Amino acid sequence: MGSGEGNSHFSVFDGVKTFPLTLEALMAEINTAITNLGYARTTALLDSPSSSSMTRNRVRIRPSTMPGWMMRLIKLVVLHWLLASLMKLFRLLI
Repeated sequence: MGSGEGNSHFSVFDGVKTFPLTLEALMAEINTAITNLGYARTTALLDSPSSSSMTRNRVRIRPSTMPGWMMRLIKLVVLHWLLASLMKLFRLLI
């Protein structure tokens, strides 16, 4: 279990001290965070003794029962998509 998994007051800006100067750099950092989080959780799941039984017994996860890390990952993906959309819009306007 990660720290803060019961915390409903998560912000995508938690722990951010500075912002990159360009949107491309910010998106690269977000993409790296998404990749690192996904890799860490997948590795932990594959290393767990119950991983083989989980593949046989699929469980539907509702948002209210999602682990905190999963909600953070979803928020990062949404933020990444939003920034990509804004970049496309700005390029059309220029």
